[in-house]
Amino acid sequence: ESYAQGRKTLRVCDLADDSSLRMDPHLQFDERNCNVINQIFESLLEFDPDGSPTPALAKTWRRLDSHTVQFNLRQDIFFHNGEPCDAYAVKFSLERNLDPNLKSPAFHMVDSIKRIEVIDKLTFNIHTRYPDGILLNRLAQFGHIVPPSYIEMVGNEGFEKRPVGTGPF
Repeated sequence: ESYAQGRKTLRVCDLADDSSLRMDPHLQFDERNCNVINQIFESLLEFDPDGSPTPALAKTWRRLDSHTVQFNLRQDIFFHNGEPCDAYAVKFSLERNLDPNLKSPAFHMVDSIKRIEVIDKLTFNIHTRYPDGILLNRLAQFGHIVPPSYIEMVGNEGFEKRPVGTGPF
């Protein structure tokens, strides 16, 4: 596809073998893939220059107790297909990454999460199985949010071929 056909195409120059490039953030665990994934998808948090978690999709968070962190999302964030990026999308994304049927290679990085509780459209709590002192770091690296309705419509294979995120591309 090209611009001449009315569609936009992102072309990535990479000299490595394309067979290992995965476009689904929940189905990859490779530094090379992350360079591309981070251009398409955003996480709840990101790292500042000193390596500390800082706001991304989540604008604020606070620890409610040793097993619970409450997050508030930024308003008016949408996936490239127009679908809202809200607390329901976060719940879907984190549960998808934790689903043993998906076989996410990053499952072990988020498996401290016991459940996600949606409070309202922009607020949710993450309950952990144990006090997880590096949960925020885990979410900065492996907390990519994906569009629930789009994935339900096209399936995992369709999503891998035509990913949709909230990132710059």
